[in-house]
Amino acid sequence: MSNRCYNNTIEQMMTGGLDIGAGSDVRCLLLGGAGNVYVFDPDDEHLDDLTLGTNELSGTGYARQAGTGEAVTQDDTNDRVTFDLNDVAFGTLNADNGDIDAVVLYEEAGGADATRVLVAYFDDLNPALPFTTDGGTFTVTWNALGVIHATSPAA
Repeated sequence: MSNRCYNNTIEQMMTGGLDIGAGSDVRCLLLGGAGNVYVFDPDDEHLDDLTLGTNELSGTGYARQAGTGEAVTQDDTNDRVTFDLNDVAFGTLNADNGDIDAVVLYEEAGGADATRVLVAYFDDLNPALPFTTDGGTFTVTWNALGVIHATSPAA
């Protein structure tokens, strides 16, 4: 697989229904655990589509994390728009969490998982995934060029 945005996210950004820039509430969760593997589906729209009860980490030390430093910038030099976010630290994750297979970004949007909008799925990151939790810290280190890039096709 590779890092991907969900179809609903792209549609919502293009129609103005989703703002992930400064002042938004983008958050991060970890998928994996005891042999449960979420298979990316670009048609998933909300957190409850991920069957989180069996696919999200749930061991000692794990909690979803709020993102900081959300920013969207237009880069005319490289002909793209970039969404960026500070690296996300999950702190100490005990071995009972199992392996981390993927990272998911979502817009909090208040309320329950049924209303929280999926933004993007990442299984190709630094540190490399899957990552085995062992009581050490886990920090998602985003690409220095940005988290998500949007470009227009060449004419």
